Amino acid sequence: MFHSPIIICDEPTGNLDTKTAQDIMELLVEINKRGTTVILVTDDSYMASYSDRLLTIEDGIIEKEILKKNLSNQEFYRLIIKETMS
Repeated sequence: MFHSPIIICDEPTGNLDTKTAQDIMELLVEINKRGTTVILVTDDSYMASYSDRLLTIEDGIIEKEILKKNLSNQEFYRLIIKETMS
């Protein structure tokens, strides 16, 4: 039986400068492309835009799922803002 590795990150960029935060997110994206599942908890919509799938959770219940599909990070960021502000 094959088990895929998982990395769980809780606000991994919360106390970092902008450049270092972007570097960390790009590293996590690359790790994910190589087959590792990355679960990222953040309240930063910009950092969330690096993901392929966003789940919003309230009181332990999944409220929304937003998929990136073929959007750029910037387009996904705008979609995240639009969907989470409504």
